[in-house]
Amino acid sequence: MAGLDPTKLHTVISVLISSFELLGKAVNFGKKVGRGFSNEGVYEVLEFENTIEILDKAGHQAVVKKRMLVKYLQDNILSFTDFAWADGKGPIDYRVSPGFAVDEYKSGYRKNILISLRERRNRGDTDEFNMEWKIRDGFLKPDAFWQIDIDNKFDALKFKLILPPERQPSDVFVEEVNRKRNLRHSNDHIRKLPNGKWSVTWKQDTPKLYESYILHWTW
Repeated sequence: MAGLDPTKLHTVISVLISSFELLGKAVNFGKKVGRGFSNEGVYEVLEFENTIEILDKAGHQAVVKKRMLVKYLQDNILSFTDFAWADGKGPIDYRVSPGFAVDEYKSGYRKNILISLRERRNRGDTDEFNMEWKIRDGFLKPDAFWQIDIDNKFDALKFKLILPPERQPSDVFVEEVNRKRNLRHSNDHIRKLPNGKWSVTWKQDTPKLYESYILHWTW
């Protein structure tokens, strides 16, 4: 830049510095956007219903049913992971639709079940999953519980417990593990069905991400 007027030289340098600053801000913004998309998860749960029916008064046999309406938040999804657990033996005779259970492995108290979708899912696509499995010897104690972990964004969750006619539930409450508090359950949500069985229902709107909700009951 020999012979360039000092004033013009200062202007050129200022323009270059401003350009580098704008470039740096753009890169940082791009990183933040990327982190945002990566942190939002693979899918969100639009509807979630979980039903457990204990079939005998001793608690030896139980059936778990789950319905999940999910919306995918990323492209090129080929698999889905479900989570199941039980104090006794389970899951037994696991079934899912759509998809096929192709693998399972244990992580802590939970059993992870890998579901092959067989067809590619992209951002904005939805699936309504229906899962069912059996539990053996899982509810032998008078104080029982069922846990739901919120690993993805949930719009709402619904839970129903069905007990035999001989085992009326009492002292029902929901524990929020991370927030370390208990939510007392109204008796309005406990009712006797026409067939003599007992029903306990619980609904949680916009459950907290990464929270664990445990429904406790005595029967």
